[in-house]
Amino acid sequence: MDISVIKKENVNTDHGILVGKETAPITMIEFLNVRCPYCKKWFLEHFEYLHVYVHDGQLKRLFKFFNKDKHALKRGNIMHQFIPRKNDLETLFIIKQIFETQNEWGDLSDEEIEAFAMDQLHLEKQPNDGMAQAIIDEAREANIQFVPTVLVGDQIFDEHITAQELQQLLK
Repeated sequence: MDISVIKKENVNTDHGILVGKETAPITMIEFLNVRCPYCKKWFLEHFEYLHVYVHDGQLKRLFKFFNKDKHALKRGNIMHQFIPRKNDLETLFIIKQIFETQNEWGDLSDEEIEAFAMDQLHLEKQPNDGMAQAIIDEAREANIQFVPTVLVGDQIFDEHITAQELQQLLK
């Protein structure tokens, strides 16, 4: 990923699903697609210690679920519609469950993904409030093309960041 083309000044906190205390001193903005295997790797590898940072009020995570046209990722667009938009730790665990079950739902039809979300994950379809399109527009303006793209302060990275490197950034 060539981060030099990303215009971080065009990334905002207006849209997305916030998890963590609004007063947390560190904000992590994450452009993800739940069907992307690299997003799954990123999320699950760093989940345990990032969860502690969120729980302790040191970090807030703003998830921007990025609907993609790429065939392999389109099924994630369907699942994005079922991610709760409330700011609590339960949402974090729901996202984790979606990634953990990616191999079960990832190759299903659109209708079967909806059924899986409702019947297996016990999720409800969220209202279409324009957030998905706002995130697509924001990503285009910021020249963000790939997922995962993660921003913390002035730093931009993808799933290749190590736990040690990330923990240094969060200090």
